[in-house]
Amino acid sequence: MNYAGLVIHPISCMAKNAENHVVMNTHSRAEMTVAALEDGLQPISMTLNQLYDEIAYHDYEGVSIFLDERECVLDGLGGSKATILQNHGLLNVRRTVPEAFLYFY
Repeated sequence: MNYAGLVIHPISCMAKNAENHVVMNTHSRAEMTVAALEDGLQPISMTLNQLYDEIAYHDYEGVSIFLDERECVLDGLGGSKATILQNHGLLNVRRTVPEAFLYFY
């Protein structure tokens, strides 16, 4: 079992928007590169301009092995449905798996 996944994935049920049922956390090279940038994601294309105000940021605190990490991620997420986990990757909460995938795509 991946304990870090067990800590993070219930966030979909805990997020402020009750219609969220899925949390997706990914770590592609491109995502980790953006997550490592000091200025984060920049609105340099039409696609990014559509998403720019919807993305939150969360300081990476290491492998998520403590349950109190959930509250930290939720606080960072706020009312948003997506967050950049700095120096780590991306996380978003959505209604369905296809919706979560399409948002990342």
